[in-house]
Amino acid sequence: MTAGEPAEPGITPIPVPPGFPVKWDTEEEANLLWSWDEFHAPLPRSPMSQSLAEITRVGMNRATRETGRYTSSLRKTFNGYPYSAALPKDETAEDKQLKQALIDKAIESAWDRWQHEWEPKLVADLEQMKSVDLSKGSDIAFLATLDRFLALHGEHWYLHHLIVMPTIEAASRLEQAYVEAVGEKGKADAHKLLHGTETKTARSIRALDALATASRKARGVKEAVDDARDVDDLRRRLATTPAGRAWRRRFEGYLSEFGYRTTGFDFIYPTWIEDPSFVLMNIRARVASGAAVDLWAKGHRELGAERARLLAAVEERLAAEPERLARFRRIYETAQRLWPLKEDHSFYIDQASTALVRHGIAELGRRLAGHGLIARPEDVYFLVFAEASGALRNSATPGTKADGLDRLARTRRAEREAWSRLRPPKYLGAYPADYKGERESSPAITEAFRELRGTAASAGSGTGRAVVVMSPDDFDKVRKGDVLVCRSTAPMWTPLFEIVAGLVSEAGGMLSHPAVVAREFGLPAAVGVRGATALIRDGQVINVSGTEGIVRLVE
Repeated sequence: MTAGEPAEPGITPIPVPPGFPVKWDTEEEANLLWSWDEFHAPLPRSPMSQSLAEITRVGMNRATRETGRYTSSLRKTFNGYPYSAALPKDETAEDKQLKQALIDKAIESAWDRWQHEWEPKLVADLEQMKSVDLSKGSDIAFLATLDRFLALHGEHWYLHHLIVMPTIEAASRLEQAYVEAVGEKGKADAHKLLHGTETKTARSIRALDALATASRKARGVKEAVDDARDVDDLRRRLATTPAGRAWRRRFEGYLSEFGYRTTGFDFIYPTWIEDPSFVLMNIRARVASGAAVDLWAKGHRELGAERARLLAAVEERLAAEPERLARFRRIYETAQRLWPLKEDHSFYIDQASTALVRHGIAELGRRLAGHGLIARPEDVYFLVFAEASGALRNSATPGTKADGLDRLARTRRAEREAWSRLRPPKYLGAYPADYKGERESSPAITEAFRELRGTAASAGSGTGRAVVVMSPDDFDKVRKGDVLVCRSTAPMWTPLFEIVAGLVSEAGGMLSHPAVVAREFGLPAAVGVRGATALIRDGQVINVSGTEGIVRLVE
């Protein structure tokens, strides 16, 4: 069934934009409301990432059942972009009661399980994975190791959702309790109660700041950092002096601790430890900024003072109602205790576990290229996992050849490049008869926008040169004082937040990554700004008001 065919009575079909082909398998599919996961897939997913997504889905489905957050939904991919649709489902009072009991239990046990079960397991698993030399051994032995990596990765994503579900629910309950205490006007301030806590992300940023500060002070190191053509050249320059060698040890130590992270949600992007140029870029930006400034610490101090003020106001308002006050305190303490896990789980799972699987896929590509089955190792990301692993396994059999593998990878690479130029619609399918939410809109692409509106995510005002970043390939465009404009951000983008003057994201809400981390830095940010990457041009001077959620053209 193609888009545009008659819909069921009472629902409103959503027009499909020209140049974005959509084909439905059934009429029932066409009559559902499909939403693009623009946060996790701002660009088309590579075939390899699409094929391995089932690992995360299995873990998610298992964890959502155990935490009472389960829903019935379908998933489809159009032109490389993932969409999902919720299936209508009638819940009985008993169903709702069971789900409530499950999430209550998950919230109650999450912190203890993190300390004594989940974090120790993650640390042990990742150290074991890091200890493996993937380049050694036969192809068959390597494939067995890669299968073990994928099995562990699946377990990690099961833990991911066991951790995230109660953390987000606890934050939502705090927002509700705060609004009940101070009124609806306080809704925008509720999430300020959760910030200013120490996380793995904070430590990684501070370590990067310390590296930059040390490079300014050590004789000859600043010149090496400034003048090196690339990281290999930097390492050679640093090896010539005692001060350089000492700083290089700190640099390598940073990569060893914090380098197991990719720069995006797709396996196609290299990890920092594979390509430390992103770390070097951030150090250079900090050195160029002049005096050392720990924006994370500054943001935490300001948020801590704001949190204390807001909590004092609640205490005063509920002073005459001790039972309500005690209940608010319990909800607050639970949410505040769990909130750091939103960042810390990502350090281990979204970043390190994904990075180590990425290392395995990269080795798979090197082995396929070594056998002449693909032209370049990086072509492996344009194959699905079964194709790539099957070809390597068959290569051990005399006379067996994977015909057309290289041609297939070239074709898919070209398709993804073409799809990357598309602007996917947020919604596909049809709006239900009783739908009251956001609707699809396609802003006109003009040469001179004046104002764009989104969600006020992090208060303040920032003005600077706009730089549109669609993927990690664009990171080298970012300079200190720019306003970062993007479809979404990932945890691995966080160091950029310390050098820009503001953030504009097309995707996200108050609890999304760009909103949460921007508040930690005190960085003005507007999220959910539809069409921002199409309407805003590189080099335009723009102002982002994170207080109003408005982006304005300055010149």
